[in-house]
Amino acid sequence: MRKTILITDFHPFVSRNILGTRFFEMLQRQPNVRLVIICPEKKKDFLEKEYGVENVLVYGVPGRIRRIDAFFKDMALAAVHTRSLRIMKKMRIGFERAWLVNFLALFARPIRSAIPFLYRIVMPRRAYGNVFEKYQPTLVFSTDVFGSADSRITHEAKCRGIKTVGMVRSWDNLTTKGGFRVIPDVLVVNNEIIKKEAEAIHGICSDIIRIIGIPHYDRYNCAERNSLKEKFSALGKKIILYSPLGDRIIKVGEGEVGKGFDDGMIRLLAGSIPDSHILFVRLPPTDTVFLSEKELPQNVQIERPGTQFGRDGKAIKVTELSRADDARLIETICASDLVLTVFSSIAVDALALGKPVILLGFDTQSVSYWKSVARLHELDHLRPLIEGGIATAYDTNALRKAVESFLRHPKLDAEKRKRVADMQMYTSDRQSSERLLEVVLGALKS
Repeated sequence: MRKTILITDFHPFVSRNILGTRFFEMLQRQPNVRLVIICPEKKKDFLEKEYGVENVLVYGVPGRIRRIDAFFKDMALAAVHTRSLRIMKKMRIGFERAWLVNFLALFARPIRSAIPFLYRIVMPRRAYGNVFEKYQPTLVFSTDVFGSADSRITHEAKCRGIKTVGMVRSWDNLTTKGGFRVIPDVLVVNNEIIKKEAEAIHGICSDIIRIIGIPHYDRYNCAERNSLKEKFSALGKKIILYSPLGDRIIKVGEGEVGKGFDDGMIRLLAGSIPDSHILFVRLPPTDTVFLSEKELPQNVQIERPGTQFGRDGKAIKVTELSRADDARLIETICASDLVLTVFSSIAVDALALGKPVILLGFDTQSVSYWKSVARLHELDHLRPLIEGGIATAYDTNALRKAVESFLRHPKLDAEKRKRVADMQMYTSDRQSSERLLEVVLGALKS
C-alpha cells in the first residue's frame, strides 16, 4: 500500500536545505512512497519544474497568516528568555507589538508550557484541510517548526492522529523565535548545540530529539575546476567574498545612517583590500540591499542569487534557491580567498569548505552601541563561532591586519576553524542525508 508524506516548503531556504539534497533524492526513490510538497501558490510552478517527478506532487496554497497567528507568535516570543531575544527587543528586531510581548514575558514559564495546549484548543482547524482530505498523508514532515504555516499544518496533522516530524530550520531558531506552538512527535536538529538549547531553553524531552547534521553540506566540497576562479584569474585577480547585512530585518545605525550600512561597508572594504583582489558581493537572497546612486568602486562585483517572486522589499522574501543557486554558492566560496560578513550563516558555509572567515563588528559611521552591528555579535548562535576562535574585526585597523594575515597565511587558525565547523555540522562524514532519511522512514513505519 502506498504511503504519502506531506512536506512543507514555506521558507526560501527549504529548497536548499531539504529538497535539493541527497536526502530528498533517496526519499523519492523509496518504493510505495508518494511525496506531496505544500507551498505558497507563487512558488508552485518553480517547485514543479525543479523537483516534480512521477511520485512528487506540488500543492500550492494561498497565504493564510492571520491575526491569531500573529498573537501566538507574540506569545512564543514572550515564552522564553534568551540573550538573543533581549538584544532583538532592545534593537526592535522582529517585535511589532513589543508592549504585548513585554507584558506576556512576565509569565514566561507558564506561557511556554501552555502555548501548545492553547494552540491546540484555540487555533481554528481546516485552514489546510483540503490537502489532508485530498492526499490522506501518513506522515507530515515540517521543515520549519517555528513557521506559522508549518505550525498550522503540524497542528492539523496531530488533530488527525497523523505522525509528525519537525525540523529546526536554522542555527538561530531556538534562541530567536520564542517557544514552540506545536511540538512534533520527532524533532530533528543539526547538532549538539541545538539539541541542548531545545532541552534547556524549551524543555523538550531528549527522547524525541534526533541529531542528523546538515544535509545540504553533504555535497560541499571544492571541485578541482572552478569557472569563477578561472574567470578572474584570467584578469589577474583573486576574490574576497562579502555577504551584506541587508535592509529588511536587521536595523542598525540611526536614521539615514542605518539605511546605508552595506553601501558604506562595501565601499570601505573595497578600499581596504589589496589591488590583487576584487570584492565579490553576494546579495542576500531574501532581502534588499540599499546602494546609493554613487558609482561603486571598480574592484566590486555584485551578484544576486535565487529566483524572486516579488520585487518590493517585503515580497522579496518569497524567493527560492535552486540546486544551481547552491552550486553557485559553493563555487563562489571555493573561489574566494576569504569570506567577510557581520553574522550571516555564510560564515558556517565557508567554514564547512575550509575557508577563513572574518566577522565584522564595526560600523562605517559613528552610532550608539545599541544601534551598532557590534551588538549583533552577542547573539547566542554566534557565540560558539566567536568563542571558538573565528576571527573578528571591530575597527578598520583590525580588519586590514586580519585580511593581510589570512591572505599571507591561508592556513592560519585552520585547526580552530575545523573544530568550529565540526561543532556546527555535528560530524564531517557527509552522511547527514542518510541520517535524516532514517528518521523520516522510521517515523513512517511506526
